[in-house]
Amino acid sequence: MRDAFGRLVCCPSRLDRAARVAELRRLGGRLQADADPAVRWLGQALAAWMRDGGRLEHRLGVVPPRGSRATPQRQARQAERDALLLRLAVVAGTDAQALRMLRGEAPAHGEAVALVARLRELQAPRSRDAIGRARHRR
Repeated sequence: MRDAFGRLVCCPSRLDRAARVAELRRLGGRLQADADPAVRWLGQALAAWMRDGGRLEHRLGVVPPRGSRATPQRQARQAERDALLLRLAVVAGTDAQALRMLRGEAPAHGEAVALVARLRELQAPRSRDAIGRARHRR
């Protein structure tokens, strides 16, 4: 499923298991050859995981301390909520108006409709300090 230049022409999820493993090995090599140290680190962790097994999150060093709820997934959701809250504040014009939209006290228009819907899906905080806290975390 490659073109004449060797480039993959389909989504890797459509490949069989052996082809996906080969693709991961190939990508690990490309990452390790990158000029960016962070990209090389990712490639080395991927290659070590492919070679030695274990849990990828351990190889990446992102396992939270025992008892902590600060998982990478939780941090990613928090970052998404913060970015959406800040964008809503810009679209609404003020923090107070954005929070009114989020609480359903004021109508959302245009881009704000999708922002409010996604923030509700993410169960974003609606307190009067929610946007200020999001701004502080950025």
